[in-house]
Amino acid sequence: MRWWKGLKMIMTPRAVLLWSGALVTLTGYIGITNLDGPSRAALEALQANRTLVDLRDRSHLMWGLVTHHVAAQSTRDMAALAKEITAVDVELANRWKAYEPLSISTEEREAYLKYRASWSEYVKARDATTLRLSTGNRKADAYATHKTILEPTYRQAISHLREAITEHDAQAFERSTAGRLRYESSLASLIWLSLGALGLSLSLGWILARVIRRGTREQPIDHVNRATPLIVPARS
Repeated sequence: MRWWKGLKMIMTPRAVLLWSGALVTLTGYIGITNLDGPSRAALEALQANRTLVDLRDRSHLMWGLVTHHVAAQSTRDMAALAKEITAVDVELANRWKAYEPLSISTEEREAYLKYRASWSEYVKARDATTLRLSTGNRKADAYATHKTILEPTYRQAISHLREAITEHDAQAFERSTAGRLRYESSLASLIWLSLGALGLSLSLGWILARVIRRGTREQPIDHVNRATPLIVPARS
């Protein structure tokens, strides 16, 4: 039959290997694509959480450094504290750059932007009033501005930062649940695809075996040698 001859032409051992390899490659690609999404989302959520916690810790550290600066009496101690304050400013800026490109919820971003605005006001007031007065040894005035100007602004900034952390934790729980469900669904799909690829590979192998066996049956058999009698020369 024509279709059988055509099938024999295309179902070569090399063709079967190529089809099987393509199926395995496709199955692996689909599995990696589907399973990589939840892992990347989880990594971003973890990075955002760590960054927010770092921002909170360094914000608290800043408050302590400024308070110690106001209480310091020697020029040497105030200079050392001023360097630490500058270093923390740089660390905060670096963490802002790391956090802002991350994929976060609208509510979390709004709370974070409020924190940034309040913190900017705090830094401006800190440099213009408290630290300037403290460096000039006007400790009473520095303490007064620290208490009446800086503290309310600082507390407001920390409050917004806590809102961002709370919102992030709520979103992280939802993303974790959704990611787990997606992972389980993707894993099940990958298993079914693997079984399908295995079944198709076995089917292709069975067809190839049929083609080879049928081709062997159709080969002509030469009976000439069998029909030719063996002539033994007579001895003289």
